[in-house]
Amino acid sequence: MGQAEPPPPPSSNSGFSYLIFHLLSSANKCVKKCRGLVERAYSRVYEIAFLYAEHKLYSLSLPSLLEIVFYEGRNFQGRHWECSSDCMDTFRHFNYCNSLRVSGGHCVLYEKPHYMGYQYILSPGEYPDYHWWMGFNNCIRSCQMFPPYRGSYRMRIYNRPDMMGHSMEFMDDCPNVYDRFRYRDIFSCNIMEGYWIFYEHPNYRGRQYFLRPGEYRACGDWGCHNPMVGSFRRMRTLM
Repeated sequence: MGQAEPPPPPSSNSGFSYLIFHLLSSANKCVKKCRGLVERAYSRVYEIAFLYAEHKLYSLSLPSLLEIVFYEGRNFQGRHWECSSDCMDTFRHFNYCNSLRVSGGHCVLYEKPHYMGYQYILSPGEYPDYHWWMGFNNCIRSCQMFPPYRGSYRMRIYNRPDMMGHSMEFMDDCPNVYDRFRYRDIFSCNIMEGYWIFYEHPNYRGRQYFLRPGEYRACGDWGCHNPMVGSFRRMRTLM
């Protein structure tokens, strides 16, 4: 028994039937178009999920979640200012900072405007007194913010400028540089992956220096006039 042929479209003489046929035909076209959009959306979602699984995205968090709240008084008292982006000069927002809250990612605080002077690298949390972020004083004049980083970490350090001399590659924290590197001075380095923090003394004490991916051919490139580095660690986002 043969397959029945679909009925031909109604003639223009039957106006109501023709209208129904036209509406059904248009609806079928819309369904096909929507199906294509849905398929493309699913494809994009799978692509983002794959990139995230491969650690190619720093974060799926919204930038608006990054925030620092600066307080002039200790224990989150007094005049305060909420910051959600980099700021080259905080002078017009507050006079000094004795406590602060960080949320949504890491931040780098600087003693002077234009990202100069002492550096303080802070992870999300509450800091009721400037001693909690190992501050030398309560002066903060600029800041930078960084979203959570979930990728890998890798760098190579050198005991001579221009990335020469004895070198060693690291992928983890180092509480005592001399114990592993056998040199107390790091004159240059190559940050290949991740964000890192150099400390002036062992066990993550003393002045701090923030390093992002790139080549640092002299210690002055990361804001230091003395090549002595006692320890370093990764700027990690706790999972």
